[in-house]
Amino acid sequence: MSQMTRTIFALEQGIADDSHLGAQIYISLNGRVVLDIGIGEARFGVPMRSDSIVWWLSAVKPVTAVAIAQLWERGKLELDDRIAPHIPEFAAGGKEKITIRHLLTHTGGFRGVSSNASPDPWDQIIAAICAARIEPHWIPGQKAGYHLASSWLILAEIVRRLDGRMIDRYARQEIFEPLMMNDSWIGIPRDRIDAYGDRIASTYSTEKVPPNPSDPPPTADFLSMVRPGGNGRGPVRELARLLRDAARPGDARWCADSDFANRRCDDRAASRGDARSHLQARHRFWPGLHHQLAHVRPGNRSVWLRRSCIGSGIRSQRIAIDVRVCRSGTGAGRRVGV
Repeated sequence: MSQMTRTIFALEQGIADDSHLGAQIYISLNGRVVLDIGIGEARFGVPMRSDSIVWWLSAVKPVTAVAIAQLWERGKLELDDRIAPHIPEFAAGGKEKITIRHLLTHTGGFRGVSSNASPDPWDQIIAAICAARIEPHWIPGQKAGYHLASSWLILAEIVRRLDGRMIDRYARQEIFEPLMMNDSWIGIPRDRIDAYGDRIASTYSTEKVPPNPSDPPPTADFLSMVRPGGNGRGPVRELARLLRDAARPGDARWCADSDFANRRCDDRAASRGDARSHLQARHRFWPGLHHQLAHVRPGNRSVWLRRSCIGSGIRSQRIAIDVRVCRSGTGAGRRVGV
């Protein structure tokens, strides 16, 4: 039995065991789509399809990291900039030394402020994070701890202050649309929620087995919240498209605003900025961009990061794999090895 067959069997067995309702699987090998399917149900009575809109949860974090990388490439920020020059009020509470690099690498030290489900207005959330104190005995850059929401909200606020666009609009115009990720969102607009209808998959609580069909689907208020740390949605094949593009080698400079699968841009066009291919990175799997940005040094301003930045080569076969499980769980989709 092949690994692919075993993966499908494991997901189907999980459905039979009432562990989850359904899943999407997307696999590409060397740029060629190998598998793109939906299994089971997206919500009770609704088949999971390859174009169903699933909840990415923390898998959306790379989108904001890419936005920061684009602004860095355009010369609007440096990765070792302190946050305070961009957001002066952030310096309160001992946070004055925290840098953009620290936020990208989960080493800032203000983890417990806000959440990806907070209904508070954006400006109120940012104000609360800025007013918070750094965690006791935390030295930025020397201690790591998962920042579920707070650092990603601040990174998105940096994008807003430097570019003028909220992260949802920026991501649509600069990342999703150029890559033809037409059904991908950080917060789905309310009019699109109605248009998508049953294409939007639900996530169910694990407190009851089997999943409870009376659990309500996500509300429009929740679906539309702009939370860059955890409220991205779209078909998993579109998320995989972003990750696959990030896994391409630095010398394959793909034009994001053209046929991303077939067209390459020459160095001259790239140097003029004609190619909005700000998504290229030298790493095999996510979280590559975190790793790259953590190792980039001043003077090497290129989003097509060089091998020397990460100190290792890339295997000749590049595979983008993501399995998003519409499971009876409170949180993330489950990654299954292929």
